[in-house]
Amino acid sequence: MADLLEHKEIAKLVEENLDKALDAAGMAALVESGELPELKGADYYQGKVRANFTGSELVSKDGIPLRVLVATDQISTHDMVRGAIPFRGQILTDISNGMLEITGSVLPNAQLYAPANSAVVIAENCEPFMFEMIWRTYMCKSSTETSLYYNYVEQNKREFCGHILPEGLVANGPLASMMDTPSTTESDEGAHDVSVSPGELYRRGVVDPTTYGQIAYMTGTAYQLGQRHFAAQGILIPDTKFELGRTQDGTIVTIDEVLTPDSSRFWMAADYEAKMKAGESPTSYSKQFGRDIGTVGQPYTDEERFQIGCRYIETYQKLTGKAFVPDLRAPAERVTADIQTGLQQLRK
Repeated sequence: MADLLEHKEIAKLVEENLDKALDAAGMAALVESGELPELKGADYYQGKVRANFTGSELVSKDGIPLRVLVATDQISTHDMVRGAIPFRGQILTDISNGMLEITGSVLPNAQLYAPANSAVVIAENCEPFMFEMIWRTYMCKSSTETSLYYNYVEQNKREFCGHILPEGLVANGPLASMMDTPSTTESDEGAHDVSVSPGELYRRGVVDPTTYGQIAYMTGTAYQLGQRHFAAQGILIPDTKFELGRTQDGTIVTIDEVLTPDSSRFWMAADYEAKMKAGESPTSYSKQFGRDIGTVGQPYTDEERFQIGCRYIETYQKLTGKAFVPDLRAPAERVTADIQTGLQQLRK
């Protein structure tokens, strides 16, 4: 195993690449440049992080409809894109690819091409389920309205997603058992996520009970596999989320990243008890660091982007145990090359 990058090496790497991070504008410019004729005519959608390409021409040699995904380096918190962080797309994609291997025995995924050290994935274009499956084993302190903490502490509710909650739960403390707390989107006054019970999903026609049961079993078991994997490294996973869909043949698969710092929280087990006794937040390796830094509703400063960039590389090395190997090609070059190689392989 290669020696992990030291802090000064990480700082130098982030500083030298601060202005080379790929954001939505850079992705759009690449699309408009014509350097990717393979995507000509494709439907292009830019999410907060990922660029998505689908269309009738994006089909494998076996007739499988394809979705090309590019994880940009953008980061969003509190429903706002706040800047681009060097190597963030590569880091999230690589961590997820590793976790998909660990959870693949119980949770199939849609990926067909996912090169190492890349932000590009080509997957089967699936029909998504219109809810996210969120699992919790701790009540993480959070200001988001979909969180258990917000509903329990700020709203003083004692029922959450169909679960009756006892008195005495504490911020960042453990729950009595693993809780499934799905969320879906409401669009009555602008699209926003809401936490709901499985019964509410059934009532709205979002999913039927049998399918929900399958999804709960698959994702719950995958969560437990992830917890066991990271427990061996002294890391807790207090919560995580999954997004799922169906393939052409009806298979339920995960269609988004799995057990990454953006989809999950990771806490250090070694000092968890001491932090709790001191009334401090657990040592965290997750996107929460990005939520907590800077001014909410404002873009990050360059110094803040630098700090977050260093933290993401440190998180990568902590979670994977591997030295981070950055892709130092220019963003347009690396995205173009990886997409073209993947499509060529899938279409041969």
